[in-house]
Amino acid sequence: MIGRHVYAVFLGLVLALFAAWAMAAWFPMPQRYESQAQLEAQTTTVALISLVIAVLVMGIGIGLSGNVPVISEGLLLGGLFTLIYSIGWCFIWAPKIGVLHVAVGLVIMIVGGYRYSDHRQSRSPE
Repeated sequence: MIGRHVYAVFLGLVLALFAAWAMAAWFPMPQRYESQAQLEAQTTTVALISLVIAVLVMGIGIGLSGNVPVISEGLLLGGLFTLIYSIGWCFIWAPKIGVLHVAVGLVIMIVGGYRYSDHRQSRSPE
């Protein structure tokens, strides 16, 4: 039983690390910007793409919760960690859109938690 939880946490951490590394590889931060607008565009792009990745991963995790619970838990954690990365990125580089990330995270956690617990309750015998 503990092995399942360790695997899920490890899967979540590796997934979030992969998303962060992919953002750094595909959207590298140049050493010098020509204008402040270019910096804001770059940081906003990275923040929004990481938010979309977090939402997609969490959606897949919720969708798989009835079939493959261990993978589902890992994907949910990975989506949560990626969402935390996205929110952190916004607080540092793009605070103007940070409130959007926190709002999306809040909605995902409420709706996702409800749907995930609903899936788990329907599987458990009463």
